[in-house]
Amino acid sequence: MKISLSQKSSLTSWIILLGTTISLIILVPFDYDWTVYLHENKWPWFAEFMRRTLFEGSAFGASDPAIILALSGIFGYFYIHRRQTNPKLLKYRPYFGFILSAGLVTGLGFVHSMKWIIGRARPHIVLNEELPFTDWYQFGPHFIADGIFFGSFPSGHVASVFTTMTIAYLLAGDRQHSLQTRSIGWIIGILTFIYAGAMGIGRAMSAHHWLTDSIAIIGIAWWGIHILYFRVLRIPEQHAYYLTHETLPTFAKYWEFILCMISLMATIGIMAMILGVRAWFLANTPEMVLLTLPGACIFYYSFRKALSYYQSNIQMLSP
Repeated sequence: MKISLSQKSSLTSWIILLGTTISLIILVPFDYDWTVYLHENKWPWFAEFMRRTLFEGSAFGASDPAIILALSGIFGYFYIHRRQTNPKLLKYRPYFGFILSAGLVTGLGFVHSMKWIIGRARPHIVLNEELPFTDWYQFGPHFIADGIFFGSFPSGHVASVFTTMTIAYLLAGDRQHSLQTRSIGWIIGILTFIYAGAMGIGRAMSAHHWLTDSIAIIGIAWWGIHILYFRVLRIPEQHAYYLTHETLPTFAKYWEFILCMISLMATIGIMAMILGVRAWFLANTPEMVLLTLPGACIFYYSFRKALSYYQSNIQMLSP
């Protein structure tokens, strides 16, 4: 029996999630010791190169190519929408929309929301005996009031460099592309895993992240990019539509960006709900229980709105 593209993408997404979960479970007994070992035997130049970035006033760092890619995607997305009548640019609009959406979903949707919810203390804080060590699946002692970027789980640096996987999908994920193009995409995908793995090791060496912080976001970001490409934005189908009609479906202007913004509100609702539930386990912030009901209301309204907006646009993809 022949498996459809939709079934293949669904199966792959479940494999990604299962593989990530298994990897995290296997690493539980070794997470603390291996991270401490990397920190105590670090290569200072390597840890520093992985940490720094031009966008924080430092010298060129490892995350800068991925950041430049993300910024280029944002610029290209809004530029093409302003010039959408140009047929030479129009066919690239879904690609820039994919890069933009992947950056927003990974950075805001996954990284920062999970940092605030999980509240895991960073290795250098734990090693200085300020806060206790917690495993990746536990609520940690860190709170938003302690600093919105200070949570350890998951790694934002690793997430930023993993956005280069969008280029791999754009080249290799569409069977309508040539074998040479798809092969280049596979090579970029392999290099992205090496790139993200090196960043994870560098962040452990500088004691800014536990190894599971990096493993988790690699898997979660990969899953998100995969779902966006095949199931949400349906990039291969948009490309096929363009090849047939020499134009794109009449989506609402900036529809990917608007969908991400509405979905972000749903994410805020989920955060509020979980922070409210977390307050039952951590008695030092009992007042945060009050976030549970408003969070549920925000999530319900935003999710319904996002679903309605998405369906009203994606139906335009039908022949």
